[in-house]
Amino acid sequence: MACRDMERAQAAAKEVIENSGNENVICMKLDLADSKSIREFAEAINRDEPKLNILINNAGVMVCPYGKTADGFEMQIGVNHF
Repeated sequence: MACRDMERAQAAAKEVIENSGNENVICMKLDLADSKSIREFAEAINRDEPKLNILINNAGVMVCPYGKTADGFEMQIGVNHF
């Protein structure tokens, strides 16, 4: 599970494990509004995991107040598309 908020990620992972019975659930930090975080996540996955079985992307931000990503893009276009 790639998540921006690790506290919420751990709670979600616990729920997934309890409901599925599968304890092979990994949580890692990923902030899609920061390309450095994206690169670090990709490097860690490639380095630490022999394979990736499932990837679910749910990164959408919508109707958010104006803001910019760490890279200077408008938040909605930066997270949802770049």
